[in-house]
Amino acid sequence: METGRVLQRIERAFGAACLALMFGIICFNVVLRYVFSEPLYWAEEASNWLFVWIGFLSCAHAVGDDSHIRVTLLADLLPDASKRWITLFFDVLMIFVFGAFILPSWRTLFSLHISTGLRVHEGYAYAIVPLTMALCCIHLAIKLAHDARAIVAPCRS
Repeated sequence: METGRVLQRIERAFGAACLALMFGIICFNVVLRYVFSEPLYWAEEASNWLFVWIGFLSCAHAVGDDSHIRVTLLADLLPDASKRWITLFFDVLMIFVFGAFILPSWRTLFSLHISTGLRVHEGYAYAIVPLTMALCCIHLAIKLAHDARAIVAPCRS
């Protein structure tokens, strides 16, 4: 699980940097707008993109932390062995779901245009989608290996 923790630290650090940068841009723009009447024309677009990046990075972090929302009413009624198998099944299912987004979202990056505010290719902003989907797959693969070991371990004793 150490690889997953390292990934989570990187996600947290990058998300915190995005948040600090977003906060700095917004504060700087407020000062420029109200004190000098000269706002940055690109500040809103940059802060929106950073906000989206924070949201996607938090998704990957939540998957790695196994703290995402789930409904466990029926699973909680089952014995522990059945719960482990259901968890394993859903780990595999989620790898396929997140994995199914990687290639289409990667291909979409190349069909985007130049942004109006920052005047950079929008692919930079939307690159977070395939990156996050890949990070979620990595987190789930690590969890899947851990869960599979938990299922196999009782069988060996």
